[in-house]
Amino acid sequence: MTAEPSPLRRDAVARGLADRHAAADAAVGQLLEIAQRQIRREGTVDLSLRELLDEAGIGTRWFYRHFESKEAFLLVMLEDLFTHLAEYLCRAMESASTPRHSVIAWINGVLDQAEPDVAELGRPLLVHAARLNEQFPAAYRAVGHAMLAPLTAAISAGVTDGTLRSADSAADARAIFFLTLSIMQSHVLERTTCSPQERAAIADFALRALSTDTRV
Repeated sequence: MTAEPSPLRRDAVARGLADRHAAADAAVGQLLEIAQRQIRREGTVDLSLRELLDEAGIGTRWFYRHFESKEAFLLVMLEDLFTHLAEYLCRAMESASTPRHSVIAWINGVLDQAEPDVAELGRPLLVHAARLNEQFPAAYRAVGHAMLAPLTAAISAGVTDGTLRSADSAADARAIFFLTLSIMQSHVLERTTCSPQERAAIADFALRALSTDTRV
């Protein structure tokens, strides 16, 4: 009968695995950064795996030890980007003092994605969005949910305190989501940005739909 390892032995093994995990995470993070640079540079998500690995200075054996395929790597990159986007929206809403201002912050956070430094990476993803959505539907559903959740919560909070009006917070959030997203995407594709006046008009339109008080 094999004896159970001692607590100190388990700790020693855990430390070794932690170091390996940290090193692997750092290497994957570096590879993701290089992939994003290539997408910005080439304007497409159809990356050359050979060029990606050469620039990262790693071999194919390392790559396939961490990813089943090039498509699996692309999915990891998409989820990473989507997670950062959802976190960006939440941070944008943190300083909002009222539910109304939370809605405005959310709208501006989405429109920020059309700014040149962000759109440079977002444009190739948007151009290939239909194919990527079909290839990775779960990832796209997850980011949609993550983006909608804080907006839905803000509308619900406004209904609770009486500053907003909505019979269905989730449905209204979805309507504002698609309005704002489509405007942001058009700016990304046209290589333009949303002016302060346009931002204010979108926010005013959304708030008028949620309340009889149009003061922002």
